[in-house]
Amino acid sequence: MKESQAIYYLDNDNEDLFYLKHAIEDLGHQIKIYRDGHKMMQDLIKSDTKPDIFFLGSNMPVLNGKELITILKNSIKWSDIPVVIISSAFPKKLLRHYMNSGVKHIMKRTHPENYKTTFKEVLEMKFA
Repeated sequence: MKESQAIYYLDNDNEDLFYLKHAIEDLGHQIKIYRDGHKMMQDLIKSDTKPDIFFLGSNMPVLNGKELITILKNSIKWSDIPVVIISSAFPKKLLRHYMNSGVKHIMKRTHPENYKTTFKEVLEMKFA
């Protein structure tokens, strides 16, 4: 695992964004949080550096995790960046779509008090 990773996290739950941001920063990583997939994509396009990993909420209004995965995995610039989906529900059809789209890990939403431990484990995974 890299000592400090650059993480992009997209979710529409303000509480999750708040707690996750602090957990990730406590682990020594940099995190950019987004409530809007369009804003995240605009920042990605403008940025000279690439994130090390994406965490995407599955059920988002306007531009959701499923749509973003298609954009990211079809791009030359971001297709090699691991994507982790976070959700509280995973219908089988959606799970198949995620796995076929190149998602590296699917994570069930956890309680904020467990964020630090849960995300540390995910960030230590070896994504091929």
